[in-house]
Amino acid sequence: MKKIISSILIPSFLFYCFGCYSTMEITKDEFVNHNDQKAKTFLLTKEKERYQLDELQYFVKRDTIYAYKGSKIVNETETPFLRQKPLLIPIDNVDTYKLSELNKTSTWLVIGGVLIASMILLTLYAPKKEFKCGDYSDWWYHYPLY
Repeated sequence: MKKIISSILIPSFLFYCFGCYSTMEITKDEFVNHNDQKAKTFLLTKEKERYQLDELQYFVKRDTIYAYKGSKIVNETETPFLRQKPLLIPIDNVDTYKLSELNKTSTWLVIGGVLIASMILLTLYAPKKEFKCGDYSDWWYHYPLY
Protein backbone atom coordinates (compact mmCIF):
# COMPACT_ATOMS: atom_id res chain seq x y z
CA MET A 1 0.00 0.00 0.00
CA LYS A 2 2.88 2.37 0.77
CA LYS A 3 4.33 1.82 -2.69
CA ILE A 4 1.05 2.73 -4.36
CA ILE A 5 0.69 5.90 -2.32
CA SER A 6 4.27 6.97 -2.98
CA SER A 7 3.99 6.15 -6.68
CA ILE A 8 1.07 8.58 -6.92
CA LEU A 9 2.27 11.25 -4.49
CA ILE A 10 5.82 11.64 -5.77
CA PRO A 11 4.85 12.40 -9.40
CA SER A 12 2.06 14.70 -8.17
CA PHE A 13 4.54 16.53 -5.98
CA LEU A 14 6.96 16.89 -8.91
CA PHE A 15 4.20 18.31 -11.11
CA TYR A 16 3.30 20.73 -8.32
CA CYS A 17 6.88 21.86 -7.66
CA PHE A 18 8.20 22.11 -11.20
CA GLY A 19 4.80 22.88 -12.57
CA CYS A 20 3.29 22.63 -15.92
CA TYR A 21 2.30 26.27 -15.73
CA SER A 22 4.52 29.30 -15.56
CA THR A 23 3.36 32.68 -14.33
CA MET A 24 4.77 35.84 -15.83
CA GLU A 25 4.10 39.46 -15.06
CA ILE A 26 3.18 41.60 -18.04
CA THR A 27 2.62 45.30 -18.65
CA LYS A 28 -0.68 47.05 -19.26
CA ASP A 29 0.02 47.39 -22.99
CA GLU A 30 0.88 43.70 -23.30
CA PHE A 31 -2.33 42.79 -21.50
CA VAL A 32 -4.49 44.99 -23.72
CA ASN A 33 -2.83 43.69 -26.90
CA HIS A 34 -2.76 40.07 -25.70
CA ASN A 35 -5.21 38.44 -28.11
CA ASP A 36 -4.49 34.87 -27.02
CA GLN A 37 -6.74 34.44 -23.99
CA LYS A 38 -5.83 30.80 -23.41
CA ALA A 39 -4.14 31.73 -20.17
CA LYS A 40 -5.48 32.36 -16.70
CA THR A 41 -5.07 35.98 -15.77
CA PHE A 42 -4.39 37.33 -12.29
CA LEU A 43 -5.09 40.98 -11.55
CA LEU A 44 -4.17 43.07 -8.51
CA THR A 45 -5.97 46.39 -8.24
CA LYS A 46 -4.75 49.54 -6.53
CA GLU A 47 -7.26 48.85 -3.72
CA LYS A 48 -5.46 45.49 -3.19
CA GLU A 49 -8.34 43.46 -4.61
CA ARG A 50 -7.22 40.31 -6.41
CA TYR A 51 -9.01 38.70 -9.32
CA GLN A 52 -8.40 35.48 -11.20
CA LEU A 53 -10.02 35.49 -14.63
CA ASP A 54 -10.63 32.16 -16.35
CA GLU A 55 -9.46 31.34 -19.85
CA LEU A 56 -11.58 32.79 -22.67
CA GLN A 57 -13.99 34.36 -20.18
CA TYR A 58 -12.96 38.00 -20.41
CA PHE A 59 -12.17 40.67 -22.95
CA VAL A 60 -10.84 44.22 -22.98
CA LYS A 61 -12.73 47.07 -24.57
CA ARG A 62 -12.20 50.84 -24.15
CA ASP A 63 -9.99 50.67 -21.04
CA THR A 64 -12.33 48.27 -19.24
CA ILE A 65 -12.01 44.56 -18.56
CA TYR A 66 -15.27 42.65 -19.01
CA ALA A 67 -15.06 39.46 -16.95
CA TYR A 68 -17.76 36.79 -17.13
CA LYS A 69 -16.16 33.96 -15.16
CA GLY A 70 -13.40 33.86 -12.59
CA SER A 71 -12.93 34.45 -8.90
CA LYS A 72 -12.28 37.29 -6.50
CA ILE A 73 -9.72 36.57 -3.80
CA VAL A 74 -10.25 38.30 -0.45
CA ASN A 75 -8.13 37.41 2.61
CA GLU A 76 -6.80 34.25 0.91
CA THR A 77 -10.41 33.09 0.34
CA GLU A 78 -11.38 32.51 -3.25
CA THR A 79 -14.96 33.44 -4.16
CA PRO A 80 -15.92 32.30 -7.66
CA PHE A 81 -18.25 34.31 -9.85
CA LEU A 82 -20.19 33.43 -12.99
CA ARG A 83 -22.22 36.26 -14.44
CA GLN A 84 -24.66 36.93 -17.23
CA LYS A 85 -23.68 40.59 -17.08
CA PRO A 86 -19.92 41.09 -16.95
CA LEU A 87 -17.94 42.30 -13.97
CA LEU A 88 -16.41 45.61 -15.04
CA ILE A 89 -12.84 46.29 -13.93
CA PRO A 90 -11.32 49.60 -15.07
CA ILE A 91 -7.87 49.07 -16.58
CA ASP A 92 -6.51 52.20 -14.91
CA ASN A 93 -7.44 50.68 -11.55
CA VAL A 94 -5.31 47.56 -12.11
CA ASP A 95 -1.81 47.64 -10.64
CA THR A 96 -0.37 44.23 -11.64
CA TYR A 97 -1.13 41.85 -14.51
CA LYS A 98 0.02 38.22 -14.48
CA LEU A 99 -0.58 35.42 -16.96
CA SER A 100 -0.37 31.74 -16.11
CA GLU A 101 0.34 29.75 -19.27
CA LEU A 102 1.11 26.12 -19.95
CA ASN A 103 4.85 25.54 -20.20
CA LYS A 104 5.19 22.60 -22.58
CA THR A 105 8.94 22.19 -22.17
CA SER A 106 8.93 21.72 -18.40
CA THR A 107 5.81 19.55 -18.62
CA TRP A 108 7.45 17.08 -21.01
CA LEU A 109 10.70 17.13 -19.02
CA VAL A 110 8.86 16.26 -15.80
CA ILE A 111 6.79 13.53 -17.49
CA GLY A 112 9.90 12.05 -19.13
CA GLY A 113 11.86 12.24 -15.88
CA VAL A 114 9.11 10.51 -13.93
CA LEU A 115 8.83 7.75 -16.54
CA ILE A 116 12.59 7.16 -16.70
CA ALA A 117 12.94 7.20 -12.90
CA SER A 118 10.04 4.76 -12.47
CA MET A 119 11.55 2.39 -15.07
CA ILE A 120 14.92 2.50 -13.35
CA LEU A 121 13.35 1.89 -9.95
CA LEU A 122 11.28 -0.99 -11.31
CA THR A 123 14.31 -2.70 -12.79
CA LEU A 124 16.40 -2.20 -9.65
CA TYR A 125 13.84 -3.14 -7.05
CA ALA A 126 11.66 -5.64 -8.92
CA PRO A 127 11.43 -8.95 -7.09
CA LYS A 128 13.87 -11.43 -8.55
CA LYS A 129 13.02 -15.08 -8.34
CA GLU A 130 15.73 -17.59 -8.94
CA PHE A 131 14.69 -20.72 -10.75
CA LYS A 132 16.54 -23.90 -10.01
CA CYS A 133 16.97 -26.56 -12.58
CA GLY A 134 14.90 -29.13 -10.67
CA ASP A 135 11.90 -26.92 -10.00
CA TYR A 136 9.93 -27.79 -13.11
CA SER A 137 11.81 -30.82 -14.41
CA ASP A 138 9.18 -33.27 -13.17
CA TRP A 139 6.08 -31.38 -14.30
CA TRP A 140 5.06 -34.25 -16.56
CA TYR A 141 4.96 -36.58 -13.54
CA HIS A 142 2.29 -34.48 -11.78
CA TYR A 143 0.28 -33.65 -14.91
CA PRO A 144 0.29 -36.67 -17.19
CA LEU A 145 -0.39 -36.14 -20.90
CA TYR A 146 -3.41 -38.23 -21.89
